[in-house]
Amino acid sequence: MSRGDELDGPDPIDVEVGARVRAIRNAKGMSQTALGKALGVSYQQMQKYERGANRISASVLVKIARHFGVRPSQLLPDADDVDDTLGLLPTFAQVRGADDLVQSYARIESSRLRHSVLQLVRALATNRARRGGDANLQ
Repeated sequence: MSRGDELDGPDPIDVEVGARVRAIRNAKGMSQTALGKALGVSYQQMQKYERGANRISASVLVKIARHFGVRPSQLLPDADDVDDTLGLLPTFAQVRGADDLVQSYARIESSRLRHSVLQLVRALATNRARRGGDANLQ
């Protein structure tokens, strides 16, 4: 890797893997500190893993998967997943409350109610886009 590559930021695949780790950790209601302790790393290291700033080695990836009771492959994106989410993940990670929204949504047991919530959020987002964003909200 050349010096210029390092300045371009984290690799999109590392960002995707980190986002998947964060999503599963949040869904399990676990803090970065608790997961870090379970893996023998600091919470600061967990932050770097989840942001994609530091790559997660294969051995750590397997330990994370075992800790959460998932297959290691569930933490890895398919080639199509990376292409589909490259633009979404950085935006999602910067929106305050997005993690909480996803966690809360995942806890809704009724699939019918989850679908209704999704329709509501889509309608609100579409209405906001039509009206020109936050400038027209009261």
